[in-house]
Amino acid sequence: MYAPTLHKNMKVLIVTNTAVENEAVVKVWNGILKRDFTIGGFPSYVGKVDDINIIYIPLGGAVNGISQLLYEINPNMILIAGELKGRCDRTKCGDIIIATELFTFIDGKSKGCPTTHDMIANIDVFRYIIDDSKDVEVHQGPVELSDILPNRDSKDWDNFGEASARSDVIGVDIGTTNIYDLNRLHHEMYSLKISYLLIKGVSDDGTQLEGVNEQYLKRIAAERSADWILQFCRETVSYFNY
Repeated sequence: MYAPTLHKNMKVLIVTNTAVENEAVVKVWNGILKRDFTIGGFPSYVGKVDDINIIYIPLGGAVNGISQLLYEINPNMILIAGELKGRCDRTKCGDIIIATELFTFIDGKSKGCPTTHDMIANIDVFRYIIDDSKDVEVHQGPVELSDILPNRDSKDWDNFGEASARSDVIGVDIGTTNIYDLNRLHHEMYSLKISYLLIKGVSDDGTQLEGVNEQYLKRIAAERSADWILQFCRETVSYFNY
């Protein structure tokens, strides 16, 4: 049986990219996170969940700043929160996607890396519980980072994003192709023994009717992501060996 151990003074860095994602984290974590000093040129929020130190940084589009924050903060884990587009034949709006791999297309070639975390091995330890009686599923799979909005034809998954050769892709994160140089950052995190994980809510599964309030769906999805991460930090993060 798995025996959890509490790791005091562990640092968890949470980052978001857009204003909607930032508002979601600030709302869900209200009362836990407080505005603090600027770190590496970014505004920061700090707080604690039990003995775990939480640092939240809204990157505001400057997603390549994650690399700089590694050395400024020296976190044990990075959690990327927010919303994305989900695969229509496997996800629905409001579901959670955990990326097992992040990839993008550079010069016509797929470039990516696996996420580094212990969640797969400990998936049975944590169960996400939502309090609004919604049927929320948690999915795991590869996530594509893309600068363009994919073809939304729900009948043809092969047209979803640029990943026509990746039949296993489960979601596309729009506007984050340059989130970082994947290989370089992956090796940086690996050498520094930093786990990182992308957890985002599905704001669009390709089946929405025309005229739907997209901003509302993005807000709900981002809040689900922030809530998942809050529960995760409360119940599971301290189980891992760092």
